[in-house]
Amino acid sequence: MVIDDGGREQWLTDTRLTLSGRPCFDCDTMDDLEEARMNVLNEWTALACKELGIDPATVDRDLILELTKEVAHGVARPAAPLTAYLLGLAQGAGTAPEDAVARLTTLAKNWSRATAETLTDD
Repeated sequence: MVIDDGGREQWLTDTRLTLSGRPCFDCDTMDDLEEARMNVLNEWTALACKELGIDPATVDRDLILELTKEVAHGVARPAAPLTAYLLGLAQGAGTAPEDAVARLTTLAKNWSRATAETLTDD
């Protein structure tokens, strides 16, 4: 029961609301936040694959995320999406070797050494 602006007593009733749009997540802990992020990532992956006509089962999302993390931290942030794009182009053209992600990850991890060698080559 509540008292309205006119001093009258009124009873509150339960009402179920249906909200449009994406679902919301209750994030009280860091684990909740990580779960919400993964739900969004799963949703994005599924919708992007559908839009592009790709079977989501063929996408190793965690492997690509690990690659882009290494590139972003070892090379430069803008290099991460560019690397993923280049990998996709190579894969689509049928030229990406089986171990392409591993080779790119290694290159990113050794970026400072690789650039030092390139700059000192005669």
